[in-house]
Amino acid sequence: MGCGKVPKGYLQIGSGFIFSEKTGYGIDLGSKAKIIDCGGQDPIKHSFMTSDKPFFFSVNLPEGNYKVTLTIGNSKEAGELTVKAESRRLVLKKMLQMRANLLPKHLL
Repeated sequence: MGCGKVPKGYLQIGSGFIFSEKTGYGIDLGSKAKIIDCGGQDPIKHSFMTSDKPFFFSVNLPEGNYKVTLTIGNSKEAGELTVKAESRRLVLKKMLQMRANLLPKHLL
């Protein structure tokens, strides 16, 4: 996310990256989010996407079973997260995360 070098196998996502059929992923349903840069050397964890309102990030994939890994939390502040699959099925509800505690969460 954000700026800087992107590790092999990753895609860079910015706050203005709106979903399109061409790319097949992006911020969707008219929602808005911003990227916060935390600094640091880890290219995966140096920034995060957030918003003070709910936002939707969609990925257009064929029907099937997928393992999705989210890294929840950041080094700047505590937060709260709700995750839905297919914009409706509740996966995580109001998960509270303390500041400076990065938690990988695996979803199937």
